[in-house]
Amino acid sequence: MCNICAELERLSYETWDRIMFARTRRGLKIYETTLTQNILFALRRFQEICTDYSLSLDEAIDESSNGNDIELIVQTSSGYVKLPTQAKLLYSNLKYTAISHPGSTRYQVDDLINYASSIGGIPMYLLYNFLPCHHALRDHGCTMLMAEYIRNHFSPSPAFTRWRIPSFNDLHLPALPWHRIICGLLNGEDIISYVYEKGQGSNIKVIRLYTREELENDKRWHNLSGMSALEDLELLEYNESDDREVLGKEAIQEFNPKFRIIISKKDN
Repeated sequence: MCNICAELERLSYETWDRIMFARTRRGLKIYETTLTQNILFALRRFQEICTDYSLSLDEAIDESSNGNDIELIVQTSSGYVKLPTQAKLLYSNLKYTAISHPGSTRYQVDDLINYASSIGGIPMYLLYNFLPCHHALRDHGCTMLMAEYIRNHFSPSPAFTRWRIPSFNDLHLPALPWHRIICGLLNGEDIISYVYEKGQGSNIKVIRLYTREELENDKRWHNLSGMSALEDLELLEYNESDDREVLGKEAIQEFNPKFRIIISKKDN
């Protein structure tokens, strides 16, 4: 079906199923970067087959960019809004254990929020989920929530000197399936107010709206849509250096998105 909202929902189901498959087979592992690249492959295929929406996929020129970081951009009725997004996987203990990892300043969540503030964007987490015996929640395979909710409620503070690692239940709500947030923006719903309300205490004062021309003139990105099949595979191939969990510990790295996804109506 050539409908981006239906495709995003399908990818949410597929992500849930991929994690379930890996978790229920001996010797298999699943990583955030692998899931992100699966999604990028699917969106690239959707882009070639369908014409209902304009979908642009780009890769950062900067070779030090991180495969878990995405700059998601969605058209609204007033312009394009940037959602700097970091992917986090729900571990088999049903907690987002990697969410407390250190960043270049303090923690990764601080780097994500600082990056979003510098571009007038909304910092988000993209959560990859699977819960045993909860088949009815398969549309929650990919969910999103505002990063400031994590910092305000779970990171160290004067009241709590250590991280409190959130579980799936801790974050749902306020986290929503990603197609509800993305397509809410795309279809003109006031999803921003909802996201901010659930963020509870956002320090972001200004959301900058971009024009299409500004996005296309950003020279930090390679556009993937015009490349040959061989070049596409080369850019999107799995690289262990992208996955910071492979070695059992996480390298300290600032938020630096490897991929950019722009979603808009076809006639724009």
